[in-house]
Amino acid sequence: GQGSKLITRQLSEIFKPKWSPSGNLVVLLIDNNLSEDRQLKALPQLYLYDITSEQLLLINVGARLPLAITWANDDASLYFSTMLAPSATENDAAYDDEWQDVIRYRQRKPSDSSSVYHMRIINRANEKLSADISLVTNVNYSI
Repeated sequence: GQGSKLITRQLSEIFKPKWSPSGNLVVLLIDNNLSEDRQLKALPQLYLYDITSEQLLLINVGARLPLAITWANDDASLYFSTMLAPSATENDAAYDDEWQDVIRYRQRKPSDSSSVYHMRIINRANEKLSADISLVTNVNYSI
Protein backbone atom coordinates (compact mmCIF):
# COMPACT_ATOMS: atom_id res chain seq x y z
CA GLY A 1 0.00 0.00 0.00
CA GLN A 2 0.90 3.60 -0.53
CA GLY A 3 1.18 6.13 2.25
CA SER A 4 -1.12 9.11 2.64
CA LYS A 5 -0.50 12.21 0.57
CA LEU A 6 -2.11 15.61 1.10
CA ILE A 7 -3.44 16.96 -2.20
CA THR A 8 -5.10 20.15 -0.91
CA ARG A 9 -6.29 21.93 2.22
CA GLN A 10 -8.96 23.83 0.27
CA LEU A 11 -11.69 21.27 -0.50
CA SER A 12 -14.99 22.85 -1.40
CA GLU A 13 -18.03 21.98 0.69
CA ILE A 14 -20.28 21.71 -2.39
CA PHE A 15 -19.56 18.01 -2.80
CA LYS A 16 -17.14 15.46 -1.36
CA PRO A 17 -14.35 13.98 -3.50
CA LYS A 18 -15.57 11.03 -5.57
CA TRP A 19 -13.35 8.01 -6.14
CA SER A 20 -13.40 6.18 -9.47
CA PRO A 21 -14.62 2.55 -9.54
CA SER A 22 -11.01 1.22 -9.53
CA GLY A 23 -9.89 3.66 -6.82
CA ASN A 24 -7.06 4.99 -9.01
CA LEU A 25 -8.65 8.38 -9.75
CA VAL A 26 -10.46 10.91 -7.63
CA VAL A 27 -12.40 13.97 -8.77
CA LEU A 28 -12.57 16.88 -6.35
CA LEU A 29 -13.68 20.48 -6.12
CA ILE A 30 -11.08 22.88 -4.73
CA ASP A 31 -11.85 26.37 -3.43
CA ASN A 32 -9.54 28.96 -4.93
CA ASN A 33 -9.53 31.51 -2.13
CA LEU A 34 -6.77 33.62 -3.61
CA SER A 35 -8.32 36.89 -2.48
CA GLU A 36 -9.54 38.08 0.91
CA ASP A 37 -12.07 40.28 -0.90
CA ARG A 38 -15.33 38.27 -1.20
CA GLN A 39 -16.16 40.05 -4.48
CA LEU A 40 -12.96 38.79 -6.11
CA LYS A 41 -13.21 35.25 -4.78
CA ALA A 42 -12.78 32.78 -7.61
CA LEU A 43 -15.16 29.91 -8.26
CA PRO A 44 -14.21 26.49 -6.94
CA GLN A 45 -12.36 24.51 -9.60
CA LEU A 46 -12.89 20.90 -10.62
CA TYR A 47 -9.78 18.68 -10.52
CA LEU A 48 -8.96 15.10 -11.39
CA TYR A 49 -6.16 13.36 -9.48
CA ASP A 50 -4.44 10.12 -10.52
CA ILE A 51 -2.92 8.37 -7.49
CA THR A 52 -0.57 6.18 -9.53
CA SER A 53 1.07 8.98 -11.55
CA GLU A 54 0.38 11.68 -8.93
CA GLN A 55 -0.94 14.00 -11.64
CA LEU A 56 -3.46 16.70 -10.75
CA LEU A 57 -5.47 17.92 -13.75
CA LEU A 58 -7.55 21.12 -13.73
CA ILE A 59 -10.89 20.58 -15.50
CA ASN A 60 -11.95 23.92 -16.98
CA VAL A 61 -15.74 24.42 -16.78
CA GLY A 62 -15.66 28.18 -17.36
CA ALA A 63 -18.06 30.37 -15.39
CA ARG A 64 -20.18 27.42 -14.28
CA LEU A 65 -20.30 25.97 -10.78
CA PRO A 66 -20.16 22.16 -10.52
CA LEU A 67 -22.89 20.86 -8.18
CA ALA A 68 -23.04 17.09 -8.51
CA ILE A 69 -20.82 14.42 -10.01
CA THR A 70 -20.94 10.68 -10.61
CA TRP A 71 -18.61 8.17 -12.19
CA ALA A 72 -19.67 5.88 -15.03
CA ASN A 73 -19.12 2.12 -14.56
CA ASP A 74 -15.38 2.43 -15.15
CA ASP A 75 -12.54 4.95 -14.88
CA ALA A 76 -13.00 6.11 -18.47
CA SER A 77 -15.73 8.69 -17.89
CA LEU A 78 -17.91 10.59 -15.47
CA TYR A 79 -20.88 12.96 -15.54
CA PHE A 80 -21.36 16.23 -13.71
CA SER A 81 -23.99 18.94 -13.47
CA THR A 82 -23.37 22.67 -13.25
CA MET A 83 -25.23 25.92 -12.81
CA LEU A 84 -24.33 29.46 -13.78
CA ALA A 85 -21.86 31.16 -11.47
CA PRO A 86 -23.22 33.45 -8.73
CA SER A 87 -22.37 36.52 -10.85
CA ALA A 88 -25.46 35.59 -12.86
CA THR A 89 -27.52 37.12 -10.05
CA GLU A 90 -26.87 40.49 -11.72
CA ASN A 91 -28.74 39.17 -14.76
CA ASP A 92 -31.51 37.95 -12.44
CA ALA A 93 -31.91 41.48 -11.01
CA ALA A 94 -32.24 42.93 -14.52
CA TYR A 95 -34.76 40.19 -15.35
CA ASP A 96 -36.77 41.02 -12.19
CA ASP A 97 -36.80 44.74 -13.05
CA GLU A 98 -38.01 44.04 -16.58
CA TRP A 99 -40.88 41.79 -15.45
CA GLN A 100 -41.75 43.36 -12.07
CA ASP A 101 -45.31 44.28 -13.05
CA VAL A 102 -46.17 40.92 -14.63
CA ILE A 103 -47.73 38.11 -12.62
CA ARG A 104 -46.24 34.82 -13.65
CA TYR A 105 -47.35 31.31 -12.80
CA ARG A 106 -43.80 30.16 -12.08
CA GLN A 107 -41.05 32.44 -10.83
CA ARG A 108 -38.15 31.35 -13.03
CA LYS A 109 -34.94 33.32 -13.38
CA PRO A 110 -32.28 33.02 -16.10
CA SER A 111 -29.81 31.46 -13.62
CA ASP A 112 -32.27 28.66 -12.71
CA SER A 113 -30.94 26.45 -15.48
CA SER A 114 -28.46 23.58 -15.17
CA SER A 115 -26.21 21.77 -17.61
CA VAL A 116 -25.10 18.14 -17.62
CA TYR A 117 -21.68 17.27 -19.01
CA HIS A 118 -19.87 14.05 -19.89
CA MET A 119 -16.14 13.90 -19.26
CA ARG A 120 -14.07 11.27 -21.10
CA ILE A 121 -10.81 10.62 -19.27
CA ILE A 122 -7.67 9.82 -21.22
CA ASN A 123 -5.26 8.08 -18.89
CA ARG A 124 -2.63 6.09 -20.80
CA ALA A 125 0.58 4.77 -19.29
CA ASN A 126 3.53 7.16 -19.62
CA GLU A 127 1.32 10.00 -20.94
CA LYS A 128 -0.06 13.13 -19.35
CA LEU A 129 -3.55 12.77 -17.87
CA SER A 130 -6.16 14.59 -19.96
CA ALA A 131 -9.93 14.86 -20.37
CA ASP A 132 -12.47 15.80 -23.04
CA ILE A 133 -15.69 17.44 -21.92
CA SER A 134 -18.90 17.48 -23.93
CA LEU A 135 -22.30 18.93 -23.14
CA VAL A 136 -25.04 16.31 -22.72
CA THR A 137 -27.98 18.63 -22.16
CA ASN A 138 -29.21 21.95 -20.75
CA VAL A 139 -32.31 21.93 -18.57
CA ASN A 140 -34.46 24.85 -17.45
CA TYR A 141 -34.35 23.95 -13.77
CA SER A 142 -31.74 23.43 -11.07
CA ILE A 143 -30.39 19.95 -10.55
